[in-house]
Amino acid sequence: MSIRNQSIFTTLFVCCLLNLCAQQFVQLETINDPETLKFNLGEKITFKMAVGDQWTRKKISSLLFKDTTIVFEDGLVHLNDITHIQLTRPYADIIGKGFMAFGVSWFVFGGLAALTSQDERTKFGWDSFTIGASAAGTGYLFRKLFYKRTVKMGERYRLRMLDLRMY
Repeated sequence: MSIRNQSIFTTLFVCCLLNLCAQQFVQLETINDPETLKFNLGEKITFKMAVGDQWTRKKISSLLFKDTTIVFEDGLVHLNDITHIQLTRPYADIIGKGFMAFGVSWFVFGGLAALTSQDERTKFGWDSFTIGASAAGTGYLFRKLFYKRTVKMGERYRLRMLDLRMY
């Protein structure tokens, strides 16, 4: 392949990739904060609607900009019908699972040491139980308290649909 053909191929390939990028998204905005959170096409979003009191997690299929409607695999939701969005914090999940894994491994290795050794120092007592239980309990509480964050639409937060494709 000549250099000219390679450059034409590369240019066409890059142009096709630019059109495939997710330039349509739903944006969660906070008043007086330049940072936003974007939900691209194909991402899952957890939300609660004005009708009903249950959380729904669905994958965004497409967006209808004229109607400000999100199209999911099994239906449509108008943007103004969404009252709450639930966000997750991955670091809280990782830290919580780490503490719980440490607590469980403390129980397992402490129990194995107590069963296999006749030494008085390896006896599984209240001190060993306290360390394992407090680590597992801390991890569980960390995940329950900090993993999920609920955002209520209204005065401080709003959802907006954006289409930044270049035609």
